[in-house]
Amino acid sequence: MPVYFFHVKHDDGLDEDLEGMSFDGPEDAMASAADMLRDAIADELRAARQIDITAIEITDHTGTVVANVTVDDAVVSQLDAKSAVAEQAGHARKPHAKQY
Repeated sequence: MPVYFFHVKHDDGLDEDLEGMSFDGPEDAMASAADMLRDAIADELRAARQIDITAIEITDHTGTVVANVTVDDAVVSQLDAKSAVAEQAGHARKPHAKQY
């Protein structure tokens, strides 16, 4: 299994991943990076801290960048997916008219 490295980008720099993790392919690594970003953002929000994480840069064992998963990618894609599931299930939020 290929090893991918998740380098965390912040407003003021980059935290390099020196260990890496094995995944079946880049798509699985990207999905994991998105999960990690959502978890990190949730932790920051719960602690009432400023969110300075901007992305996770994924590289292969040669150092070649294979993907860059941004906070927007991680959060918006999750919201879009949940919205699509709700629409398919007929649970999409619909505006309610006020009755007087």
